[in-house]
Amino acid sequence: GVGLVIRTLLAYRGSIFPHLSVAALLAHVKVSPVRPVPATLTGTIIGKGQPGLVFSEDFVLRDDTGIIFVDYNQPLAIWNFLFGLLRAGRYQGKQVRIQGWFRRKPVPYLEVYKLETIDGSETPRKCYAYHAALLFQSLLAIIGIGGAVVTTVVLRSW
Repeated sequence: GVGLVIRTLLAYRGSIFPHLSVAALLAHVKVSPVRPVPATLTGTIIGKGQPGLVFSEDFVLRDDTGIIFVDYNQPLAIWNFLFGLLRAGRYQGKQVRIQGWFRRKPVPYLEVYKLETIDGSETPRKCYAYHAALLFQSLLAIIGIGGAVVTTVVLRSW
C-alpha cells in the first residue's frame, strides 16, 4: 500500500500546470506514464478519441501547433460512460482550456485534471482518478500497517 501511494504521488507530480503548446509537449522526450509533464493546453476540441463511438469520453484537441489525444478518466467506468454519452458532445468544436499531465504510452496523450470552456458555456469538469487512487491506496496501507501491528501484538502475547 505504501509503495502504491509513492508511485501515485510520482505519477501525478506537479500542482502547477504551465501553459504550453502541443508542439512544446511533444518535444519533451523523457516522458512516461510515471514521469509526466504537468501542462495547460488551450485549443479546440475537434472530435472524440474514438470517432463514431457514441459514448466515447475522450477527445482530440487541436491548437495552432498540432493535435493531441486527451484522456478524460474518472475513477468509475460508469462515470466515463455517462459523461461520454450525455456531456462529451457539448464540447465538440468549442475552445477549451485543459489542465493535466502529458504522458506517453504508444501514443502521446494528456490526462485531464480540469476541463473548462473558454466562453464559460459549460460547467468546468474535474477528473478524480488521482484522488480516488490516493484514497484507496492510503486505506490499503493503513489496513496493512494495522494488520502488522495486530499480528505483532498477538504473537508477542502468545
